[in-house]
Amino acid sequence: MKAKFIIVLLALLTCGGVQDVSAQKWLKALGSIADAVLGDDSSSNSSSSSSSSRSRKSSSASSSAKRKINVTLTDAVRYGTQCVRVGFLMENTSTDNLNVILKATRATWGGNEYYPNATLVGNCGFDYLMSTDYEMHITYASHRIPAGAKVKGYFYFCGATEDVTYIDKIAFKAYFQSSSDNGYSFDRDNAVGEEIETKMLPGIAIKDYTPSNLNDCYCTNPDVRLTVNSLQRSGTTVTLSYTITNTGKILNCFFDDWSAYDENGTAYNAPTAPVRGLDITMNSKLLWSSNILKFAPGASATFKLKITNVPQGVKSFNLIRIPFKVRGCYPSLPGTDNFAKPYIILRNVNITAAPSSQSATRTTTTYRKKTTRR
Repeated sequence: MKAKFIIVLLALLTCGGVQDVSAQKWLKALGSIADAVLGDDSSSNSSSSSSSSRSRKSSSASSSAKRKINVTLTDAVRYGTQCVRVGFLMENTSTDNLNVILKATRATWGGNEYYPNATLVGNCGFDYLMSTDYEMHITYASHRIPAGAKVKGYFYFCGATEDVTYIDKIAFKAYFQSSSDNGYSFDRDNAVGEEIETKMLPGIAIKDYTPSNLNDCYCTNPDVRLTVNSLQRSGTTVTLSYTITNTGKILNCFFDDWSAYDENGTAYNAPTAPVRGLDITMNSKLLWSSNILKFAPGASATFKLKITNVPQGVKSFNLIRIPFKVRGCYPSLPGTDNFAKPYIILRNVNITAAPSSQSATRTTTTYRKKTTRR
């Protein structure tokens, strides 16, 4: 519009000498209108430029507020009795050392929400277990993550029956704070640069227990692979030999009980007399409930369980169940996974005869024929 108006005005001014007074007045009025139009257009351009500048600043501010914690799910596996362990990887994508706290965690399946029975971060048992996580009683698991580093973490949800095979979604809040002395300490009461990010993670399928070498025999701890070596009789004593192998993280485990049921429904239990321990041996060592066994990833150990007073007519055991519990790496952290009730379970195992310790050998004596001397 501005360009057209200027062209018309110049054409009028160049049309010969303008002598008529009324024409001169008309041109002066036309010039005033031109000034108004040009002024409005300039003001409009200035306003547009200012708006564009504000938009660029807003966009710049938005891009600078990048998320500092990136979380991805790794797997979901059955753990213990009606419990699911969900693994995740948490990455500090910022340039600062951060202390991260997880709160208000929820998992959804079957149209219902479930709180975690435990949340931990780290790779050593239950080092960072901080009890449960409820709406009105929020406790937490925290971990320090250097800039650019990643750490593993786990959520443990109970209430997942055998028919639950998929978790629809998981949500939680990640609180994080910077350090006032470059990552050496984090003051929770006077947090530095405390922020919060809400995480909404997609659904994930639930894997079943790790199978063993026999059908219906397994350990409900997903980091342990069970191998059943033998179930042998010697008189009225039946000895179970089994090996466990650590396929996951460092484990501090212990046995504190066992029970067995034969084909006739007769129950056998761990002895109550403390002098006999648990009747579980590791090599030649008799185990007690206070024995903590530490397994590094890839390590294996073989155990023997003696079940006494088993009648000669019993040919198999329908169920042998041995609680297999994991606790924290340090005595000052008493947390265990007892909330999930993990077991070593054997079903429908036949009893075989123990090989004789020494095969009988027959010796033959040759006698020299007696001759008569002449």
